[in-house]
Amino acid sequence: MTGVFDQELRDQLALARQSEHAARTAGDEDGERAYAGRIAELLRIAEQHGIALPPHAAPESTAHAAPHAAPESTPHAAPHAAPERA
Repeated sequence: MTGVFDQELRDQLALARQSEHAARTAGDEDGERAYAGRIAELLRIAEQHGIALPPHAAPESTAHAAPHAAPESTPHAAPHAAPERA
């Protein structure tokens, strides 16, 4: 039964990577982020269950995460900043 679980996880990981790539190619940033999250979750599950994955199974999306991040400084107040009083 463990072999079936391992193979299903590997298949799901491969599908999520293909879908992430397709979303990236289509310029679908939301889809790309969603599949990156799916990949991260599958990798976490593999680690929890001691499933060894080949080196190329490391998250690809980490290299693409920075362009989607919010800029360090913006002209607007930080969301956690207290409102100014008049």
